[in-house]
Amino acid sequence: GTCKSAGESSEEGKSIHIIGDSLLDGQGVQTAMADVLDTKVVNCAKGGTNLSEIASQGACSTTEDCGTWSIVSGGRNGAGSSYGSTLEGMSTIVAREREAGRRVIIFLYMPDAKSEDPDSKVSKFQNEYYSLVDDENIFIYDPREDKRFDYTDPSSRQYRGKDDSHPSELGRQAMGEAVANMILSLIAKNPSPFLIHPSDPSGESSSFCVTPADASISVHSKIKILECESDEKKFQWTMDEEGKIRNESDQSKCIQYKNNNLVIKSCVDRSKQQKWSYNLQGKTLFSRNMATKGMALAKDSESQSQLVKFLKFNSPSSLFTSWNLVYVSSNQELLVPLFGVFRISTFDEEWCLRPSESDLPEKSKIEINSCKDTDIFKWTMSDAGMIKPTMDSTKCIDFSGKKVFLSSCDSSRTNQKWAYGGLDNQIISLKKGLKVISLPKENFNDGMKVKLLSSKNPIPQSQKWKIDILR
Repeated sequence: GTCKSAGESSEEGKSIHIIGDSLLDGQGVQTAMADVLDTKVVNCAKGGTNLSEIASQGACSTTEDCGTWSIVSGGRNGAGSSYGSTLEGMSTIVAREREAGRRVIIFLYMPDAKSEDPDSKVSKFQNEYYSLVDDENIFIYDPREDKRFDYTDPSSRQYRGKDDSHPSELGRQAMGEAVANMILSLIAKNPSPFLIHPSDPSGESSSFCVTPADASISVHSKIKILECESDEKKFQWTMDEEGKIRNESDQSKCIQYKNNNLVIKSCVDRSKQQKWSYNLQGKTLFSRNMATKGMALAKDSESQSQLVKFLKFNSPSSLFTSWNLVYVSSNQELLVPLFGVFRISTFDEEWCLRPSESDLPEKSKIEINSCKDTDIFKWTMSDAGMIKPTMDSTKCIDFSGKKVFLSSCDSSRTNQKWAYGGLDNQIISLKKGLKVISLPKENFNDGMKVKLLSSKNPIPQSQKWKIDILR
């Protein structure tokens, strides 16, 4: 059958491809993924197919139009004539995708009556697939671990089709959103080198890249933009857990601010002048020590050899302050989601942020509860970084000392402005950039209040958050 698609290709013309059986044969998965990732998603899954037949569908490895991600499902209808077992079939398909340089997500089945039994055939072959995971390039999305799809919970019925085994289109949409958010978080923690391009007002990358002015990457060398040479290591950077931006040609050299300039210095742990974060809202590279300042270009001349400066963000009319990070290995941008309505969850996606009082009174504290689809868990974020509950857009997340709570929105209060770090997954105060929204201890529980605490290194799970885009 013909493949279905949703969304439009990104600037590089790269898409995501899906193959599988009736689990994914519909509109919901690719539509939700395209919405969250803002890219084209092609779905070639066809109902009733076994793994031998799935192997001949239009997988990511079959076309140069597909970028990094290959989504693969199958096994419930057997291995087919080409393979001796479902594990052999899935292993062969995954190996083919990896040989083509793709990263793979194996998409497991929504739980049903048969998979309730851990010794059932359908449970066993899915559990065997975990032996293929390497946590670098091969991953699993397992709907059996998502509380929304718990077969014993009557409220999961909305996510199921008439046979109670296949997903409804709402179920496919929910799974598509979950996989898209999984991809966002995997890209965000990908340590591979990236290029830093100035972003023009339409969001496109310019042909220039950030690089040390001195080809020998010497200490005190200033930072400038030059015509990009992506295979030259002096144009390539990584960001470590502490936020230091290291140059690939000499990883002991980091970007540091000095007055209004950016210079190369020897990397120093815990140096406040070397701590940076990439704010997905606005695509700014800002200083954790002085969060209202960051990397900027004078707008009048985005010319060859222009110096990159360390300037305040409050004069956007005269400055370029947006940057696109493009991974060298895949030539794909760090995906920047469109912040619509979202939930904020811990990395295990079990606990979500919500106001402690459902009528949202002034000074209502922010806490975690088990994630649900109800409105109390839903948030929006303004361009200025103000995080608001969808139930009352006049309220904003605020802080005083270590306490985090709701108060009436006031655009003049920096205490109400936040950044979501695309490379560190932290919710960072733009008033105090070294402070982040945190849970006070690692064993999370219902009703635990969040606090504003100093960012730790390495970053613990209590300071990492997922933005789960809902629409």
